[in-house]
Amino acid sequence: MAGDPTPAELDAIRAGDGERIPMRGNTITLKATAASTGGVLMLSEVEATPGGGPPLHVHDSEDEWFYVLDGTFDIVLGDEVVRTGAGGFAFVPHGTPHRFANAGEGPARILAAFAPGGIENFFRMAGGDHRSETVFESAPIKLASPAYT
Repeated sequence: MAGDPTPAELDAIRAGDGERIPMRGNTITLKATAASTGGVLMLSEVEATPGGGPPLHVHDSEDEWFYVLDGTFDIVLGDEVVRTGAGGFAFVPHGTPHRFANAGEGPARILAAFAPGGIENFFRMAGGDHRSETVFESAPIKLASPAYT
């Protein structure tokens, strides 16, 4: 990060709380943002419908982590596909094509964390039932930080 970072705030989010953003039939709940962490990270909980998740995409600047809370997910990491259930973890360095998809028959939840923070602004701009279905029209998609800061 350039310049002086904003100091992180003390923050606690209760279960079920956080800013909710609908996207592509799924729900992203923001648990920590760049504003609350001094720009260090963004943490979200994603409730994914069966088959739900983003298309293949690449982050230019953010590393990303996934942690499966419940259900089963297929996580694409470059050329590899990993199927994992509750407790499964994946790390995605920036520049790596990736995606996740709920591989089960019911809703499933996964934590997605990004460093540095700020990508929540992309979700806010792109989310919402009225516009999120056309956000990702071709894949792989390159998400460059200036587009959502």
